[in-house]
Amino acid sequence: MPAGKQILDRIKSVRNTGKITRAMELISTVKMKKAADIALGARPFALEASNIFSRVTEEISMSPYIQGKEKKRRKKDKVLIVVITSNRGLCGAYNMNVFREVLKHSKGVKAECITIGKKAREFVVRTGHTLVADYSEMFRDDPTDTQVRTISASIRELYLTGEYAEVKVLYSFYISAIAQKAVARPFLPVSRDALSVFLEEITGSVISPLTYSGEYTIEPSRQAVADRIVPLVLDIMFHEMILEAKASEHAARMVAMKNARESSQTKVKELTLVYNKARQAAITKEISEIVSGVESMKDL
Repeated sequence: MPAGKQILDRIKSVRNTGKITRAMELISTVKMKKAADIALGARPFALEASNIFSRVTEEISMSPYIQGKEKKRRKKDKVLIVVITSNRGLCGAYNMNVFREVLKHSKGVKAECITIGKKAREFVVRTGHTLVADYSEMFRDDPTDTQVRTISASIRELYLTGEYAEVKVLYSFYISAIAQKAVARPFLPVSRDALSVFLEEITGSVISPLTYSGEYTIEPSRQAVADRIVPLVLDIMFHEMILEAKASEHAARMVAMKNARESSQTKVKELTLVYNKARQAAITKEISEIVSGVESMKDL
């Protein structure tokens, strides 16, 4: 039964694929839990930094990163887009959802891109957008604080040149293990309102207005603290986006591999049914041939 042997080989192949996807599902589950825990653990620090941010409001308002206080004349139609995706595929629509946001926010403006993730780099090059920098090689499953600060600092330096009207970060926001949403987050210039919205989303609760009425003695000076706290808050915001993107990637891959495993199980059942039918047809044919042979011998 040659056809039956081919079906058996196919069943074996599908079963092996199911085992692989099951292993990838388990690995992604562990990585997602780790990334989600890190993201959640960073939120209290982000909130405390925002409190410091609110205590030196007047000095912060003079920062070149604050909305409305840019010192250099900017090209109003030029936008810097930071695209965060995965280095690998097999994660469902995770990357495609971010790509849709890139196309939407680059339409009608002169957009240049910084990519974090090999899939983002390939997409930017393929669609003809200008690639300013690529940090895919630095973007691993567990990016360090130093790596994140390096990328964040390079983005701030590009913004301070005055070439870009604004900087947006496009990434996948982690809602839960089964839900992620591609978002475009304004990064520079930063405003207190944007910071409040960001904190509300990452904490899942309403953040009270960032105001403070008490008296603090700040050393060495309020301006020195302001000059340091603004880049620090920006680094925290960017790190949080990286962590959210990583948690979303692992969650999307976990769900994709779970669906693939379930599909392989369904396919094995379908192929087994086809094999059984083919085997039954072959047995029936053989019996018919035997009976026909016996009947022909009777005639002789």
